[in-house]
Amino acid sequence: MTRPTLRRGLWAVALGAMLAPAVALAGPPSTVGDQQLQIKVSLTPSRAGAKPVTLGLKTSYTNPKHPGQQPSENSRKVIFTGQFLLHPSAVPACKLSSNMAAGGKTSGCPASTQVGSGTIVVNAAPTIPQPITGTVTLYNGVNDNGSGGHPKGSRAVFFYAQTSIHVNATLVFYISKSSSGGTTLIETMPKPKKPGVTPGSFTIQHVALSVSGGTAKKPYLSNVTSCPGSWPFAFTIQNWFNKPSITAHDKVKCSK
Repeated sequence: MTRPTLRRGLWAVALGAMLAPAVALAGPPSTVGDQQLQIKVSLTPSRAGAKPVTLGLKTSYTNPKHPGQQPSENSRKVIFTGQFLLHPSAVPACKLSSNMAAGGKTSGCPASTQVGSGTIVVNAAPTIPQPITGTVTLYNGVNDNGSGGHPKGSRAVFFYAQTSIHVNATLVFYISKSSSGGTTLIETMPKPKKPGVTPGSFTIQHVALSVSGGTAKKPYLSNVTSCPGSWPFAFTIQNWFNKPSITAHDKVKCSK
């Protein structure tokens, strides 16, 4: 599995589609030091217990103090939590060993395992001053070889990114149940040798993604069964070298 010099998120959490503003309320931007993070989440339909469902996420991670430059932090974990349910058994799974064997040249995943797609914008300044564009493909994944210290059989979402400069990479977001009864997705980044912006490092600034899959009888994604008026979502970037983390929030209006 290719691991380029990715210093920080947003190799953002995959899972999303951008839907009408009347359905999803864009959360306010969160600012911590030279990090600014904002997310917009959407669910269609947004009815409690609905299935199948399309889940959307749009993220923005920038440096408000020096626009055009990268934040100086180095991401350790990227965590997305929300009131939705994933059903990995509803869709064929891509093996992590197959993805690793592909070495970034391809995803190594069969088309039948795809559950989403989207776009990214990457900031590699000052090495590359102009924004870098890219595409993302999401796959229903399984860790079949125990890589990264995770148990064999652990379920995940593979986030395979291809950029216009031909740097490709896969991030593995492991799936777990959140304390609120929804879903949490977590990706852990390797620790860089030194902190800050280094030659070749880059930040994914903007992400727009869409996920759905399966069938009405066996959906990949569904809504939780209760609706208190709106469902909360949170996106967190934790950083290495004791640098402060940052969290952005959003809510999706729901109906019973």
